[in-house]
Amino acid sequence: MATPAISEIKKHYPEALVTVLCSPASVEILQRNPAVGRILTFDKKSAGFWKIAAMAARLRRENFDVAFVFHRAFGSALMAYLAGIKRRAGFTTEGRRIFLTDPVHLDTAKHRADNDLAVLQAYGLKPDLNAPLVFITDPSDERFPEEVLGEEVVKSGYAVFNLNASWETKRWPIEKFRELVQRVEDELGLKPVGIGAGNEREMVDEALGGRGVNLAGCTDLSKLGVLCRKAKVVVTNDSGPMHIAATVGAKVIALFGPTNPARCGPRSRNAVVVRRSDLDCISCYKKHCPIDFPCMLGIGVDEVFELVKEAVTGNIGG
Repeated sequence: MATPAISEIKKHYPEALVTVLCSPASVEILQRNPAVGRILTFDKKSAGFWKIAAMAARLRRENFDVAFVFHRAFGSALMAYLAGIKRRAGFTTEGRRIFLTDPVHLDTAKHRADNDLAVLQAYGLKPDLNAPLVFITDPSDERFPEEVLGEEVVKSGYAVFNLNASWETKRWPIEKFRELVQRVEDELGLKPVGIGAGNEREMVDEALGGRGVNLAGCTDLSKLGVLCRKAKVVVTNDSGPMHIAATVGAKVIALFGPTNPARCGPRSRNAVVVRRSDLDCISCYKKHCPIDFPCMLGIGVDEVFELVKEAVTGNIGG
């Protein structure tokens, strides 16, 4: 979500060394980004004061001119303050205003990428508010789909299905995915391809129902990006792979329930969001549903299948 803001920082300061401090899991997203000059990592899990202070001491030795603090947590702003960075722009969440020289209110009605661009505005920059998300795949992975699926499958067409999400409440039921997979193959002639982590292979197998190709655990993010870009369509829950697919230009059908696409939806003209906007409890942000899970159960296979057909004919998004 921060990549549009990172691009705009580099655009405004082309001679600057833009250093990004991120979690180890985020390195792969940033490592080919031309706006990023250097990447430092910090694992914020169980990061108490002394761990934050140690990282701040390391940053202090770098003599940075400005810190753009896109992370919302208290410790992130505290770290920039302890590092002695003179200008510190960021959100006032969690009582962090005292650590910031250029504070900005977090607007929860805005997309997260737009909020990050607002941090640049608080500092005094005038960023392009339509700056896109950036994820660049490795050129050596360009033929990954052909290698794992075969030339004919790639030529005739395949559909990618992402079943997982970080919360249980963000996951469309497996049985609905399985019905959709069957119809996509039988009625549209597309080869179903399931993706996920290595420990999700069994879940993906269940959704594929003996059809298609299970690539759970077989892709890094670059290979995933190429796989999605060459697909006819990607059907996905709200998740990291959804953003990867949207950013590389894939046709994306994103299934939303407890989260709000206005805040975290795919930023792409080739993406459409499916959600039960008629529910009073929609976008509740609950990780455990206290009722009958109506937001995701209420998304019908017929509705999603029609969108898949539109994507195949080139009429989706826009």
